[in-house]
Amino acid sequence: MPARSQDRAECYQMVKMSESKQRQTTTARFLTHHPFCCFCGGACRASTREHYPPRRLFADKDRPDDFVFPACKPCNEMSRQSDLVVSFLALSTHRHKFDGDLESKKMAEAIRKNCPQSHYELQGGRTGTRTRERAIQTRTGQPWVLLKIGAFTKAHVRLVTRKMISAGYYRMTGGSYLPLNSWIFIGIHTSTNLFEDKLPDLDGFGLGEFITLRQGRKEKEEQFGLRASISSNKELSIFQYYLHNQFLITALVITNNDVFVSLTAEQQAGYVHIGSITPPIETPLNDIQRLNLR
Repeated sequence: MPARSQDRAECYQMVKMSESKQRQTTTARFLTHHPFCCFCGGACRASTREHYPPRRLFADKDRPDDFVFPACKPCNEMSRQSDLVVSFLALSTHRHKFDGDLESKKMAEAIRKNCPQSHYELQGGRTGTRTRERAIQTRTGQPWVLLKIGAFTKAHVRLVTRKMISAGYYRMTGGSYLPLNSWIFIGIHTSTNLFEDKLPDLDGFGLGEFITLRQGRKEKEEQFGLRASISSNKELSIFQYYLHNQFLITALVITNNDVFVSLTAEQQAGYVHIGSITPPIETPLNDIQRLNLR
């Protein structure tokens, strides 16, 4: 290798090592103040800093260094595929179809390979909506994409919501961990619900203003927002967050089992333990093809 090329390679390697060391120092300092994972109720020691919602959810992956949480490695990696599916959907106003820009192609191909049922649902969910979309886009002047999501896609949204609510609870209570045996009810509303006027009326619940990611003058209010109302004893809470103009998610959380048991059967309907929300298992594509051939 020529001396000049070798010098450049060595310089590049030194820079990378310096950046890696700086990240390790930042993580170690952060974990000193946040030693336990907020995504599994503080049951495990945290070993990573997790940025949630993830970077890929933001247009051009431009994400302020805010909303950073302590996570163990399993919790950090648990939502990898769900983050992919939900990010692709949330960004659909920026990337209208599977054969869009290069980044959209990469995401769509990753979903096809790793989440085949969700990929089929995403393709089928566009059927019958395009004429209505064009009418809405003409009326509003905005690139609306109407979403209809299936069972597997909902499962991914629910896992993202589990992590988002655990993170929000940790942030808004000043470091309290949301127990995994807490009861949670999740309402998923899409852009389609907005135009059908089927969004929840939460007037009177004491929800404050939405907060978003900020770093200096950079903020992402148009892409993400979170708000909550938490009782003084932390037994009852309601959260709401939005992703771009495609999702509005509402979650009711009960941390005291006695309170949950006191509800009627009708009131309990739809609640699950937050720890029971796990990554959906999707059949590999070749297995689906075999089933179709039978």
